[in-house]
Amino acid sequence: MIKIINNLHVFFIPPKHWREEDEFRKAKMLVNTLLLSILFGFFYFFNTIFFEMHYIMYNMIFCVCTFSFSLILFKYGASRTIVANIFSAAALFCTVFDIYFSKGLFGWSFAWLSMSPVLALLLLSKEYGYFWLCLSAALGIAIGLLSLNGFDFPNDINPKFFTLMTVNAGIGVILIMFFIASVMYNASNRSLQKLSLKNQEIQWEKAIAEQQRYRAEESEKFKQQFLANMSHEIRTPMNTIIGLTNLMMEQNLTEEQIKNHLKIIQISSSNLQNIITDVLDISKIEAGKVELEKIEFSIKNVVDSVYQTSLYRAAEKKIQLHLNYDNTIATLSIGDPTKLTQVLSNLVSNAIKFTHDGSVTMKVKKEDAKVVFTVADTGIGMTPEQVNVIFEPFRQADASTSRKYGGTGLGLFISKQLLALQKSELIIDTAPGKGTSLSFAMEYPESVNKSTEKAIPTVTDEMLAQLKGLKILLAEDNEFNRIVAIETLEFKIPGVTIDTAWNGQEAIDKLNRHDLVLMDIQMPEVDGYDATRKIRNDLPAPFNAVPIIALTASIIESDYKKCLALGMNAVIAKPFNTNELLLTIYNLVKGKPATNNIKPTKDETQETKTTNIETLRFFCENDNERVKKYIRMYLESTPKNLGKLKKSLEEKDFINVKSTAHVLKTHLKYMGMKETAQIAENIEKKCNGGYELKDLQSLLSSMENMCIASYSELNEYV
Repeated sequence: MIKIINNLHVFFIPPKHWREEDEFRKAKMLVNTLLLSILFGFFYFFNTIFFEMHYIMYNMIFCVCTFSFSLILFKYGASRTIVANIFSAAALFCTVFDIYFSKGLFGWSFAWLSMSPVLALLLLSKEYGYFWLCLSAALGIAIGLLSLNGFDFPNDINPKFFTLMTVNAGIGVILIMFFIASVMYNASNRSLQKLSLKNQEIQWEKAIAEQQRYRAEESEKFKQQFLANMSHEIRTPMNTIIGLTNLMMEQNLTEEQIKNHLKIIQISSSNLQNIITDVLDISKIEAGKVELEKIEFSIKNVVDSVYQTSLYRAAEKKIQLHLNYDNTIATLSIGDPTKLTQVLSNLVSNAIKFTHDGSVTMKVKKEDAKVVFTVADTGIGMTPEQVNVIFEPFRQADASTSRKYGGTGLGLFISKQLLALQKSELIIDTAPGKGTSLSFAMEYPESVNKSTEKAIPTVTDEMLAQLKGLKILLAEDNEFNRIVAIETLEFKIPGVTIDTAWNGQEAIDKLNRHDLVLMDIQMPEVDGYDATRKIRNDLPAPFNAVPIIALTASIIESDYKKCLALGMNAVIAKPFNTNELLLTIYNLVKGKPATNNIKPTKDETQETKTTNIETLRFFCENDNERVKKYIRMYLESTPKNLGKLKKSLEEKDFINVKSTAHVLKTHLKYMGMKETAQIAENIEKKCNGGYELKDLQSLLSSMENMCIASYSELNEYV
């Protein structure tokens, strides 16, 4: 029955009345009243036929036709005010007509007179409501006076019909009173539901406002400190690079002096690159776009690499760097070697920085199914107060730390976030003057392949000799990139000839018996993609078969696949690795497959999980208690809201659908569920009109599936 009524609402109520809850409620009441009045009209009509009450029969025909016409007017756009006024006028006319032919004050129809203005009072403005109320009252008083003064009303009514109509009138009045009570109850119920949803929203908004206030205060507090730190950290290596470069250009230096200066420039450049990498990493963490790899790698090779690269810095400070490695650890494991290298490098670098005497020790051991990594030093140590702040972005133990030791204050924050992504955490043990120990445990599944990792082939002098006299076309619009590529190739390949082009069109025009093309992707006029397409499709043989290597700073998966799909033979990332570039050139020139070691990253817009807990972590400033609290709130409220949404959609109650979707949207965003939140927003928009029920059902189904997937993901954190 409810479905039938809801379908009638959908059919008769125009979309413009669905947008606001109050408007929709009044439109629904108007349609219900008109439908009910038509049914009563038909009931009276058939009774008048049976008892041959012709005058009243004509009255009922007029009522049914007028009410039906009003309903059709409303469906096709007439305003609620016009239709309600037509109904009130028709109802009042029919009631007075009935009263006249049913003994006036003493007839069954007089009771209906009190009900005539009800709809106007409920649906229209006070002015309209009071008008119909006063008119009904005036007519009632007039009829009462006429009846009491002996006015001769027609009295040829069948007694049985009179009795039947009197009973019907009593039942009708009771039903109308019940209808009014039901309307009031539903209005109260809706208000409670709305209040419940509002309370949920207020809770979230209050929490959001509190966090935003806290973040704003912290941001302002550390803004100047961060700018000062970054200015110092960036200017220090830059001043070294610029100063030594000017010195080398202005003075005649010995070969040994030049080598020493270049070594210092290389170290300074590496430091500058690390600073930029840290800033970019934190931007990715904030945006929730850090991707984890699951590839085969050697934990021992990663640890050895960090150890070897840190030996030089330890020796500079005259401290010992020790490595204790558990050889029972699997030869090959599955995980993300890049993130492990980054975390270990940060921890070892910090340990060396804050240790003046003694040693730094790297320990790696197997405990049950996990591998525990520890970096311990005999450095300055920290107080409990300092430990509380060092894992926050741009923070160091205290202000004197940044002045004395330098650094951006990002290393430990980034390390902690990277470990959190892999369901691990940093454990710290420290005391002032007694050094610091930082450890974390990772679960790396053992690879089924027991062999050691294959070493990347190195280009030998014999291989380079075979490339003697190679003719290369370099398409690159950046002058400095051209210089680096040309000088590298001329230094490595004997007798190489390199022609250059500033854009893709010039490369096409200059292509002439070249052995190879190095093609930049982003160039003016004609880019590398279009140039490759034209070479492969428009040029005659043998020019269209020349090997093409893409040189690109973008190595996301979609760009990588696009390069290969257009006919490029290999893709090299900029800044390029010399050995990788030369090996690829050698293989292509010799007709071998290109052994590309590039690992394209996934498009940042693609998410491997439904949720992204880092969005909530960042919002909560890594306060685990707050994170758990909001996750519990989400897990408790979402199934209820989804159930409410589903029920409202089944009942075609689009006002509740819209309000519930709006509440869900906010919750989903803070769980990092961007795609799911967008679905909730689409549901909300479609409820404003012009919707298709099937579309809403499809969107709800998708959102429900994503939310169900999120429960298992989020339960791990609580």
